[in-house]
Amino acid sequence: MKTPDTPVLPEAIKLGPQNPGHHTGSEVSLRERVAALRAQALAKAAHPKLPALSKRERDAFWER
Repeated sequence: MKTPDTPVLPEAIKLGPQNPGHHTGSEVSLRERVAALRAQALAKAAHPKLPALSKRERDAFWER
C-alpha cells in the first residue's frame, strides 16, 4: 500500500544513475540501498509544515 511519504517510482529512477557503485559488488544490502535512496527522495520532496488555518481565515476564503 502506498503511503503519502512514499516517493514515486520516477524519483527513484532518477536517483538510480547518480549511485552507479551500488550495483558492482557492494557489501551494502538491497534494503539499505533502497532506504538510502528513499531518504534522499524524501529530503528533496520535504515541504515545511504550515500551521492550520483558523476558522476566521477559512471563512474569509468562502466570503469572497
